[in-house]
Amino acid sequence: MVGWFVVDLPVVRNGAGGGGTDLINDLDDFNGIGDRGGSMTLVDDHYQFNLATNTVDYPAGGAHFQSLVTVSYRSTPGLVAGAEDARLVSR
Repeated sequence: MVGWFVVDLPVVRNGAGGGGTDLINDLDDFNGIGDRGGSMTLVDDHYQFNLATNTVDYPAGGAHFQSLVTVSYRSTPGLVAGAEDARLVSR
């Protein structure tokens, strides 16, 4: 049943205040697991994405980010079945 889902992980800068651009948009944004569109990969019985951070897109010192993970059925990708967001602050 877990293979029936698509799990996406967008990450935007300035997430705490809204707006921002999705930072997962090219091959340098992940290490091995995931894709440049932010889709998470099913590994055994859980979804995973190895986010690669760099000092340009992810600066230290209190930068704000937001990640909104969405889950949808493969058969109806436009219909969100679940979502969870996280607000992050860099150190």
